Amino acid sequence: MKSALSKKQFISLLILLGLIFVLPLSLLLTKQRQEVRKKAAGTGALQLSLVPDTTTKNRGETLTYTVKIANPGSAAIQIRVAGVEFKVSPTINDFEVSQIKCGTALASQAFGDIFEGRIRLICYKTPGTPNDPLTLVAGSTLDLGSFQVEIKETATGNYTISSKEADGGRNNIPLGAEPYTDLSNIGAAATLTIAGTPTTTPGPTSTPIPTPTGATPTPGLTDCPNGAPNYSNGNITCDMGGLINEADFGTLMRKWHTDASTPVPTPNPSHASADFVLNDGLVNEAELGKMLRNWKTQ
Repeated sequence: MKSALSKKQFISLLILLGLIFVLPLSLLLTKQRQEVRKKAAGTGALQLSLVPDTTTKNRGETLTYTVKIANPGSAAIQIRVAGVEFKVSPTINDFEVSQIKCGTALASQAFGDIFEGRIRLICYKTPGTPNDPLTLVAGSTLDLGSFQVEIKETATGNYTISSKEADGGRNNIPLGAEPYTDLSNIGAAATLTIAGTPTTTPGPTSTPIPTPTGATPTPGLTDCPNGAPNYSNGNITCDMGGLINEADFGTLMRKWHTDASTPVPTPNPSHASADFVLNDGLVNEAELGKMLRNWKTQ
């Protein structure tokens, strides 16, 4: 079996990841004879939960949260990707968040980071691998992933960690086949109460986790030959207006490259290399994610 994704498998994966990011990819997908139908709210067929949902800890302590997906219905459901963003209120700066990772069911990780002040986790099943799509039988539960929080000395009172839209969070679990309906419910929330005295001796305040903006390109990357802007964010077709759109998306798809032992595909004439994130000889989820985060159509 080939390790690289076929074009059809890759398109399927990008459609589903595009749904998670909710970005305007409809034009490209229409060209690929695919249709994306997005709902404003989930159907509730699958339910998210955050474990533990209620707990009390002291300052200086560490705890691990597990994100779970349950199928409470009477029929099996198939999925390929799931995404969730948790908003910490009143502030994420009272915690050190680490080890944001996917579980074993949807083990491939598109993102596990802090993005715009939210704990973000997006996991997927690589198309063409065993048990693709993943089947959740009626009454079953799976671990989407987990993350760890260390409570700082500045933390006090009650905190909410929530993926509910009303709390500033977000979640999306598309069906594994068209029409790609969002199967998730309104989200999951947990309450953390800080009590007692610090369990560690107060010391220098640790540096808050910065909001990632994508890896900084390594010096030596081939910029656009025509001097077009925004290449480092995904303008690999070198549009003079710095646009990052379906043209770049399609080119990235064609230049997808996961074997660092072989050369990165040569750019099209007048284009720049699709390896624009780390200059590491790979064109993969790193480039895909940065391109989607910086999508620009005008």
